[in-house]
Amino acid sequence: MRLTIGQLASVAGVPTSTIRYYERQGVLRPVARGRHQYRYYDDTSVERLGLIRAAQRSGFTLDDIKVLLKMLRGKQRDCGQFTELADRRLAEVEQVLADVTRVRDALADALQTCVREPACQMSCLVLEEFEAEASAAREPT
Repeated sequence: MRLTIGQLASVAGVPTSTIRYYERQGVLRPVARGRHQYRYYDDTSVERLGLIRAAQRSGFTLDDIKVLLKMLRGKQRDCGQFTELADRRLAEVEQVLADVTRVRDALADALQTCVREPACQMSCLVLEEFEAEASAAREPT
């Protein structure tokens, strides 16, 4: 099967700009160039694009995916190398989750202060607290 970039995009459910971006990043290549430098792809391209998208949904970056693609091309698929990559990515995701949880808790606390403190109707106590923290940060220790 021979597909144009538009046909590949349609089959994969992605914009053509995504395919061009993947090409620039070195994770996808056309199998041939036709007249007027048109790009052509095949079934292997469809599979590779699916693999790229699946890896991204699992949290891997394009740099990670380059490593994964090299592993797939190799005769021996080193689980140790994959485990190292997945461990690093998992640690980053856990850090993001911790950061988001901290933000959620701070917002919930701020809202609770606004709801339970009648003084907030006159002057926002949360904003005053933010100003106090900003002032303290400016003062030399």
